[in-house]
Amino acid sequence: MPNSDSSKKEELMRFFKARGVGFISDIRGNRPPPVDFAVFIPSDRISSLAKPEHISKRQLTNFQRFLRSKLGITVEWIEESGHRSTAMEAALFELLDLKYPGRYREVFISALGSKPVCVWIEPSKSEVENPNLEEVRAAVQTFMELYDVNEFVVDDGASASLPSGLVILRRIKVNAPITREVLAERLISAGSTIPDVRWLQRRLDKLRKQGLVHREASGDYCLTEAALATVPHGKGRSSSDIERALALGMRKW
Repeated sequence: MPNSDSSKKEELMRFFKARGVGFISDIRGNRPPPVDFAVFIPSDRISSLAKPEHISKRQLTNFQRFLRSKLGITVEWIEESGHRSTAMEAALFELLDLKYPGRYREVFISALGSKPVCVWIEPSKSEVENPNLEEVRAAVQTFMELYDVNEFVVDDGASASLPSGLVILRRIKVNAPITREVLAERLISAGSTIPDVRWLQRRLDKLRKQGLVHREASGDYCLTEAALATVPHGKGRSSSDIERALALGMRKW
């Protein structure tokens, strides 16, 4: 007899198969309540409108509601970088680095199926004067036309408030254990700008390599002992310890 979790997963797989959604890359259980499963979908399979071999944002919402109300299964959607957008990011970064050496750190391209596509270009140094955005946009437009992408916006992050490593660590400490998606929501609520969930994932991966963040098997993040010594705690009302105590008090167990 399959256990409850495995039988629900099989029921979930049958649900997607019956509706022609055969591009789910992974389904993972053991999620923090009330979520039962995280369903991973390549970002280039998500479109503004429903079409063959793709799924729309509206369908994702409708599926989520149906699964919860009819099957008693709560899912969260996890967008993964599609192969095409990943290759485009690498190619566009190489182009910009040749044109403006050392000026940009990374390039992010949102799901190609959703319009407009967002092209986020992160400067390498805030104190250095970067090229005019319109000039950069013209270079990006020439590049995007090669891929038949005509609807896009370019953001160089000039007015954005990207969270530093210390800000990310503090938010994890206050809310741990915390998923990548909830962490993004908490950072945005606190006034930070998150260009793309993959941007945050790369920052988390870097913090893990530095031995500051631990990722549990469930996908939740928490701080290591080394990080706890790094994050300022203090004794005032703005202390991260007090903020965590308040957050724990509001949490439903």
